[in-house]
Amino acid sequence: THSEAVSIVQGWYNAKPNVFGGSFNRSLVAQYTTGQLYYETLQKNEEGSSGGVGWLQDRGCYYTYDFSNIEQVWTFNSSASRPYLKIKIHEGLQLHGPSQYGCGSAFNSYRKNATYWFEKDNGTWKIYDYEVE
Repeated sequence: THSEAVSIVQGWYNAKPNVFGGSFNRSLVAQYTTGQLYYETLQKNEEGSSGGVGWLQDRGCYYTYDFSNIEQVWTFNSSASRPYLKIKIHEGLQLHGPSQYGCGSAFNSYRKNATYWFEKDNGTWKIYDYEVE
């Protein structure tokens, strides 16, 4: 449903400080994601380490988040082969760590439109993939 889709995406944004922050909580990735997003977050990496989380961990980098707000829901489509939700997100975050890896950036705040696709994983709806415009 529309409210379930919004709840899943908001849950993922709430989990991001624990996924991409210092604790690198992989169980939260499994709780909210499946398919492509799960793969890219935990498994994919050109150097052979684990996705986004592994890249951060291997380099001693991590994110802090000041806020992640869904400001608007544009569209929810449950009749597609993969239901999707289009939203406007406002997020404030900072990347910390060694500058030699491109970490240690200034605080960044952005507003962007994003589309989230969902898929059932063992009977539970999760985020399959997303795209930021």
